[in-house]
Amino acid sequence: EPATVKKRVMIIGAGPAGMEAARVAAMRGHQVSLYDRGSELGGQTLIAAKAPGRDGFLDLPRYQTYQMKLLNVDVHLNIEVTAEMVKEQNPDAVVVATGSIPLIPDIPGVDKDNVVEVRQVLSEEVEVGNNVVVVAADGHIQSLSTADFLSERGKKVEVLGMDYYLGNKIEPATRQTIYQRLLQKGVTLTPLTWVKEISGNTVVTYHTLTHEERRIEGVDTVVIACGGKEDNALYYTLKDQVKEIHKVGDANGVRKIHNGTLDAAIVGRAL
Repeated sequence: EPATVKKRVMIIGAGPAGMEAARVAAMRGHQVSLYDRGSELGGQTLIAAKAPGRDGFLDLPRYQTYQMKLLNVDVHLNIEVTAEMVKEQNPDAVVVATGSIPLIPDIPGVDKDNVVEVRQVLSEEVEVGNNVVVVAADGHIQSLSTADFLSERGKKVEVLGMDYYLGNKIEPATRQTIYQRLLQKGVTLTPLTWVKEISGNTVVTYHTLTHEERRIEGVDTVVIACGGKEDNALYYTLKDQVKEIHKVGDANGVRKIHNGTLDAAIVGRAL
């Protein structure tokens, strides 16, 4: 329904949730400005789509980007929004859709130079060696699709995870497909295992039930795939300093895309 009071709405973050909030708010007649630190609309979908067989992720930002043009949303890219910028703009409402940052587990040696995280790997921001260990704690497809990405590039990959089987939160048909791909490429899947220490080119692991230790030698790169945590510091900085503020998407709790876009649609209707 059209908004009874037309507002100037500032949305920070142009991933799926930020663009859905912008789409719904603009359809209701609000004047919407959308900001993102990246050079392209889409957020993490652009990263996820780089894994083999995951290019369907691009359908959503393609549709949403078209909607931004159709609804005359004022888009600003390559801008890191600060609290000062928001206060200077003085919008009637702010929607924080700043997403998430990688969750890095507390493992001795996780800060070493040969330890990277999945977003860096899929974006090809880092060099990955030939022998790779992926430390998985996401339960979803992030770790397994990254292993698929690396094995296609000729890397020898082992994926470690605490659960009884890796990718335990993936729906069965997708899990069967990704397992088949990985096993055919010689990727080693090691469940019930966690990392005790990363020391140079050695990863010391232990079995989560028996506590038996194992040393994996000659590891060139360790990839951390433990999901994300909310990047919502800007929301809490602004919370008591603007007229109206909301947080949506991963900034409001790290979940799947449909949860984040539902958040955003609800906020768009509430503005």
